[in-house]
Order: sequence, then structure tokens, then C-alpha cells
Amino acid sequence: MAIAKLKLFNISSSNKNIDPILARFIELDYIHPVNASEIVDTVHGLQSYSTDNPCNIILKEILDIEKENQITIPEKEVCSLDYSLDNMREYIHTTHESIQQLVTHKKDTEGLIKKYRDALTQVNHIDNLNISLDDLFTCEYISARVGRMPLDSIEKLNFYNEKPFIFQSFVIERGYAWCIYLTTNDNEREIDNIFSSLFFDRIHIPEFVHGTPISAQATLKMEIEVAEQTLKEIDEDIEKIINENMDHLIDIKNELLFLNKVYEAKKYVVGLGNKININGFVEVENVEKLKENFKDMEGVEIEVRPPDYDKRLKPPTKLKNNWFTEPFGMFVE
Repeated sequence: MAIAKLKLFNISSSNKNIDPILARFIELDYIHPVNASEIVDTVHGLQSYSTDNPCNIILKEILDIEKENQITIPEKEVCSLDYSLDNMREYIHTTHESIQQLVTHKKDTEGLIKKYRDALTQVNHIDNLNISLDDLFTCEYISARVGRMPLDSIEKLNFYNEKPFIFQSFVIERGYAWCIYLTTNDNEREIDNIFSSLFFDRIHIPEFVHGTPISAQATLKMEIEVAEQTLKEIDEDIEKIINENMDHLIDIKNELLFLNKVYEAKKYVVGLGNKININGFVEVENVEKLKENFKDMEGVEIEVRPPDYDKRLKPPTKLKNNWFTEPFGMFVE
């Protein structure tokens, strides 16, 4: 396994060309760039161009849009430096906010549907009581609670036989018992505390439900249908926003992915006054390819020297036929 013969290269230009140079630089998969910190820290007056990457926050919000809505915004190749981060940030945030408002409404509606379905299930279980729900839940001296409890909690009720409550189980489903308990108003807090400790899951019957269990069932079914229709319309609205904005989302996401690489590559840029330098190592056989890549860029100079020319920089070892996926080439330090 032969060790590649390397050269030390230096790309220099005006700092006005930093973004155009990096736009090409990030596409090179046959070089090993040197981090600017290896040079800046050794010479007074040099500066690093490494800064906080402004693309990260916007990309994070795009990722949130994808995760929250279980979508994938496609990727495509973009190499444009014609951009406005402020405009992209504003567009993504506004779009995300519009979707989030609908998502919040959707969650509220889903919670309402669950509440109504639980209430309907409970009402179905107590329909054999043949008593008005108004009479049951608005009794002057008696407090009634309906809900469900784990089966092992029901066994523990034997420890409270002396307490003033009446308990009735209706149906057992998947380890839970749908049930009701009644107590006097004076003992309400004590009994509620006992049942809470036994993981009683109270089901609240909506205030709009009145009459016998049979009429209550009809009311709840109607409300569930209305809520389900609302949920369907919310999903359609979310899908409409995403579809209407997808082309722009694709453009912005991919522009940001490209710019993200450009900003990250600034950690390899050394500045001195209004000049910049990028140092790195390249195989001898790729030297001309590197020069050709920047040949048409005015004001860009590339110098190539022996790998040990700068004693501060340690040449990497590149192993033939043994490639490692690194951001700027495949080298082993």
C-alpha cells in the first residue's frame, strides 16, 4: 500500500473573494485543508474568519417543519451566493408559524375528540342506570365520579371498606375497569384523594350533555362527528400550506445547506489585513487540477511548495485505496 506524495498549497486573494473562493473550495474532494488555528495562534496580526454559522438556526427550523409534519423537503444541488439570510429566516419562520398554529388547533381538536369518545364510552356503560345525567351529577347532597381504574387498584379498595362511598364497576377492558363511585359532599375531598392514590382516571362528562344516557349518547356522537370534520379540514389546510410553499422551501433549504458548508469552511481561512490565505495539502497528481479549478478567478493565486516547507504544518498521511469520509477529502492524520 503506497503512501501518496503530497504538496503544500496556498490559495491567496483579497478578502472580497472569500465567499466565491470557498464556494469552489468546498467541492474539492482531493485536498486536506489546514485549520486556520494552527497558523493564526503562532503569528501576531493574523486572524481567523471562523464565526458562528448563521445558517444553523434557520436549518434547525426547517428540520422542525419536516419532523413535525413528517415530510422530507427534497435536496438538490445549489451553488449560488446570491442570497439574503434575513429574507430566508423571515420566510421560514413565518411559514413555520402558520403551520404551528394549525398544528396546535389540530392537537386541541384531537384532545377534544378523545374527551368526547371517553365520555361516550362511559355514558354507554351507565345507560342501564336509566337515570338522567343531570340528576346524577347535580345531586344536592351526593357527588358522583365516573372513570376507569387499574384492576389491581380495585382489589385495594377492600382496605377502605369503612369509608363512606359506593363503588360500582361496569365493564373490564384491557386491564382497566370502567366504573363510578358516589360519596357525600362532606366526604368528597377525602374519597377523591383515596381514588386518586389508586390511579382512578376520571372522565369528565361535557356540560352540554344532558338527559338520559341514551340522549347523551346521541349528543356526544354528533359532537364527535363535528370535531372529526374539523380535524379533516385542519389537515387539509396544513397540507395546502406545505404544498403551496414547497418549491420555495426546497430552494431555501438547499441554498442554506450550500451556505452552511461555505460558513463552516471559513475555519480554514487565515486573514492578514485585506488578504486571505487558505493552506492545505494535495497529492502531486492533483496539483494541476487544483490550479485549474481557480484559473478563471481574477485575483486568486495558488502557490505549491514541498510538504515540509512550513514547519508548523504536519503533512497528513494518505493511504492509497483506503478512503475515509471526511468533509474535505479522505485522509488519515
